[in-house]
Amino acid sequence: TSDTFGNTIFQQWGTNYAGHLSGSLNSQVLNASHDADWGAIRTVKMGVRTTQREKAYNQISWDFDNTTVALSTSDLERVRVSGRPDFVDFAGGLDSAITKYFGADALSTSGRTATASDLVNKDWRAKENNTSAYVQLDLAGDGLAHGYRGDFGLRVAHTSQTGYGYTQADGGTPTAVSDGTGYTRLLPSLNLVLSLDEAEQHQLRFGASRAMSRAPL
Repeated sequence: TSDTFGNTIFQQWGTNYAGHLSGSLNSQVLNASHDADWGAIRTVKMGVRTTQREKAYNQISWDFDNTTVALSTSDLERVRVSGRPDFVDFAGGLDSAITKYFGADALSTSGRTATASDLVNKDWRAKENNTSAYVQLDLAGDGLAHGYRGDFGLRVAHTSQTGYGYTQADGGTPTAVSDGTGYTRLLPSLNLVLSLDEAEQHQLRFGASRAMSRAPL
């Protein structure tokens, strides 16, 4: 198609990509404590905590027909506004022009139907469930130096992780797959504070624990 100056007007459109990343974190906690007088044990604390983490990515693509789309001057119209310079607009409106030149799904936020490449190369989901229970004993007494206080505890943490995606064999239809792992860890801790004088101006502190840091999803 040529304009009034003899220039050829055309455009080449291909595939465009975007994506949607989502994530969630839920947690439930229950704690309890009981005052005690069992020698050096002053308080017994216990509790349970569960968390559920999930993250997913879905690729969205738009196929703009991947063909040379000719722009015809008949698709344009001159618009006259009193007191203003004339301008050119699409005769059927912008939305219809976008649909014509970029494809029927161009204005859809969900894009086209996911292709095998979208599913296999980009779509994934990861889920992690954690359950932990602990017991802690608060300590205090006069048996060491000028008195001591502290706590001893044990946390048992169980984690299960699952990943979801798609696999494709020999160019066939993508198939949903999942795999994961689970593990349990014992996490003890001990904290003690020794008073070296009655005024507690000088103290000796000791602490030891085993901790676990979770990788981000």
